[in-house]
Amino acid sequence: MNPTEIGLAVADAVVVTLNAGEEADAFASYWADGFTAQRIWDTSITLEGNTTLRVDVLQAEPVVVHRETRATWKCLVPIFIAVRKQCSESSVAACDALTKLTGEIWDYMASNNGSPRSLEGYADAVLDFPDNAAEAPVVVLPDYLHSHNQFTGIVRLDYRVDGA
Repeated sequence: MNPTEIGLAVADAVVVTLNAGEEADAFASYWADGFTAQRIWDTSITLEGNTTLRVDVLQAEPVVVHRETRATWKCLVPIFIAVRKQCSESSVAACDALTKLTGEIWDYMASNNGSPRSLEGYADAVLDFPDNAAEAPVVVLPDYLHSHNQFTGIVRLDYRVDGA
């Protein structure tokens, strides 16, 4: 497989892994209503009038970080998980729960009894932790809440894959 194909496979595996966690109620303490993660390409999907929680997985172009030979290389696959839900600025409790869910998604993907969680169907992808592991790569975008009445939290995961 080439790096682009690997990136797509990693994104699909992240979706399967998140949905397996949801089925096992790994996120129930923060979000009892449940969700289904899905891979998307179009990040401009509006949520106007839709109160369903969206957990969208978007794969960025993999970056070849080291080429050992013409046939073997290592690459980094950036994955973004967007947690989005229509809600108002005044809904503090809902925003708090969604913020906690976004952080819990990072925790779930980053740890499985002290080790990074293996991706379902793609165990060769290894989570590459940020330089400062004390800071989870989670961002909440308050501007979207103000301008679109939409909570948006983003988790960034970087997976390292050896290719041949």
